[in-house]
Amino acid sequence: MLLCLPRPGNAQSIEFQPREHPQQEWSWLSTESWSIKGHRIVKLGPLKLRDRSFDDRSSHSCAARIAALKGTAVADLRIQCERAESTEGNKTRQLPVTGFEVRGLGVGAEREFKTAQGRRLKKAQRAFFARHFRDRDPQEQDPMEFLLPEGAVSPGDSWSMDLVEIQDWFGPDRFTINLDLSHARVSLDEVLIRHDEPFARLVFSVLIVPATIRDGEFKEARMALEGTVLLPLRGDLPYMELELATTMRFVGKVRAKGLRVSLDIDTQSEGSSSRLPVP
Repeated sequence: MLLCLPRPGNAQSIEFQPREHPQQEWSWLSTESWSIKGHRIVKLGPLKLRDRSFDDRSSHSCAARIAALKGTAVADLRIQCERAESTEGNKTRQLPVTGFEVRGLGVGAEREFKTAQGRRLKKAQRAFFARHFRDRDPQEQDPMEFLLPEGAVSPGDSWSMDLVEIQDWFGPDRFTINLDLSHARVSLDEVLIRHDEPFARLVFSVLIVPATIRDGEFKEARMALEGTVLLPLRGDLPYMELELATTMRFVGKVRAKGLRVSLDIDTQSEGSSSRLPVP
């Protein structure tokens, strides 16, 4: 049951229930809208392979329903896309998934996507559904859980995320985090009713500064995330609303496909993602 206790000063105290495993027949409307802009320079020795500025946008709206489980993991996900488009510069195109009904069969990273009739999708269509509807593997932690506090909190309270857990989630074989220069903090902004259920709005700020990266070295590297997320207090609801702004800066060298290339990357992205009840 939801814990809701009074605190001094009449501040409302709430506690998040543990996040539950997916439930068969869960359904939601998945909506995303993102923009990313920046500049990327790639050099091989003195030779400049790429020097590109970009300003891209993408959005989609698709309904999803869990049709079957395997143990506690989704094994059959039904998807119907209402709208999907992308914009590069001034050119907007409709992605070839609008109006499609698709089945995602399999667990986690092994999920494969076909039409509702079982026919093979084109490569670009498979890539779209894999990017947006292929679940993490069952043993992987939901990154939203990093935001949740331990125990009861009230509006105005704040707490730290565990940077070591975040590093383990990314994979320490990919990079390690400089724990002295990095930080990750969350605060409870407000509690409100959405869809007849109590939700909490969390505000978070994360700065990740690597100490090492795999197959590379750097002069400058950092990733900053600022955002808000609306999450249900009940752990058995799949809904959420996220707004996020990310900046990334990297100057250094990495080894890719046997070649050692120099990178100078500066990007800014912002947007929103939500999973809400199907109207």
